[in-house]
Amino acid sequence: MEGLAPDGVNTTGTLVSGLDPATGIADIEIDPFEFNWSTANRLTYFVDNAEKVALKFSTKNGLMSGTYRDVDGTFLLIRGAIFQKQNRVGGHFYSKKKDAFGYFYLLPYEN
Repeated sequence: MEGLAPDGVNTTGTLVSGLDPATGIADIEIDPFEFNWSTANRLTYFVDNAEKVALKFSTKNGLMSGTYRDVDGTFLLIRGAIFQKQNRVGGHFYSKKKDAFGYFYLLPYEN
């Protein structure tokens, strides 16, 4: 993404699943992730708990893949694409058991 500050948090992301029809509340809503997206296309996750997010990007085709894991055992696979003109990443996530799925996005961080 263009125009990102070189140091500190410069990118934020969210995972959101579909709404539970009975409650109207998202089954999974994990946000915000705060990253530093370096000029080498590496993301450093700024975390204050036991969540782990690993993302990698291909500069050849603009595709992104990664994983999310928390202390409760939630493990999600993340897939997406970089939209250069819109200055964002969009995609989806799902569990290996196919019992959780939803959308994922990354945006430039704004104070």
